[in-house]
Amino acid sequence: MFDWFFKRAEKEESLLEIITSTTQQLQLYEFAKEKAIGMIADAIAKSEIVVQRKDKKGTRRAKDDVYWRLNVRPNANETGTDFWRAAIHKLLTKKEALICSVGEQYFLADSWTLNDSVILPQIYSDITISCNGRTMTLDMYLTADQVLHLRLRNDRLSAHLGNIAKKYNKLANAVCTMQTYVNTPKFKLHFDATNSIIATKDENGNVKTLTKDQYKEKLQETLLSDEPSTIITSAGIDINQIEIKAGGASEDVVKFAKEIFKDTAMAFNIPMAVFLGEITEKADSTNEFITYAVSPIAEILNDSFNAKLVGKESYEKDEKIWVDLSRFKHRDLIECATGMSTLRSIGFNLDELRESIGWEALNTEFSRSRMVTKNYTADESAVTGNTE
Repeated sequence: MFDWFFKRAEKEESLLEIITSTTQQLQLYEFAKEKAIGMIADAIAKSEIVVQRKDKKGTRRAKDDVYWRLNVRPNANETGTDFWRAAIHKLLTKKEALICSVGEQYFLADSWTLNDSVILPQIYSDITISCNGRTMTLDMYLTADQVLHLRLRNDRLSAHLGNIAKKYNKLANAVCTMQTYVNTPKFKLHFDATNSIIATKDENGNVKTLTKDQYKEKLQETLLSDEPSTIITSAGIDINQIEIKAGGASEDVVKFAKEIFKDTAMAFNIPMAVFLGEITEKADSTNEFITYAVSPIAEILNDSFNAKLVGKESYEKDEKIWVDLSRFKHRDLIECATGMSTLRSIGFNLDELRESIGWEALNTEFSRSRMVTKNYTADESAVTGNTE
């Protein structure tokens, strides 16, 4: 008598198999890196770029043509948010970004040629600018004073990102190998000691005899085939599948993804709680994100703004341009009230206090006035030694 065993060719893919077997398509590491860059770029793009001018009444926040181009409409075809998001993304991915002033508009450059001048201002030529996915080559050259050349001098970041990519590939290969091993069917074949010749049938149903070795080779060929096939056994032969359980496949996926996210967030100085959206202490997490991840990039912009758009003479008069990140910092007004009251009592005016929490100055005579409580005034008797 012959027993008929049918081998299923269909395989059930686990979530872990899908992620590891399609590594090139999913690119988990690339997703994590784009997420980190996007978070920093969005924070800069949504921030106000403050233009501070000085007049007879003192310093004030101005909303002039420079403010309009930096915040609202840098050129005829882009908004300020889109423009700065693209600029910061290029800075973080390419380690530099070039912003060109053409007429009264700002454009982001895709490529350029820079001369080797050391003492004199460098010359930028063969400049290709981009806007909303379209490019154009400028038929002109620009000097260093006509561009904002943003440079990210952080070799450690590039090296760390490279190490993360290598680590990701090793992890993906290891997990994929493990999953392949687990999902490959394994069988235990038992022959009766008295069976040296095995009777079986060919494709036409004719009886044929095989040796043990011949039968094992044919059985192995059948089991490894992806086509639906039939395994024929006879008396004295037992074929049993060995089950190998893969413990915690879904947990492995989560650990695998979190490992990549953790390393990527660390590379960009983003708190893990912010990166994963698991914010428990809003103030601490948000402030750490602004302080360690966003502020260094904002400082690169501030230096370029003041060097190229303000100039030495105006800067010495306390005119400046900077990226205001205060709106992203979480402040509880009730908690700030006591501290602000103390600052007010020692001479800070209302405009300074309002600006410290991200509010616009009132620029009135009252808001610019300074008051000092009696406790902080000089004790004339203590100074003169007169106790009368």
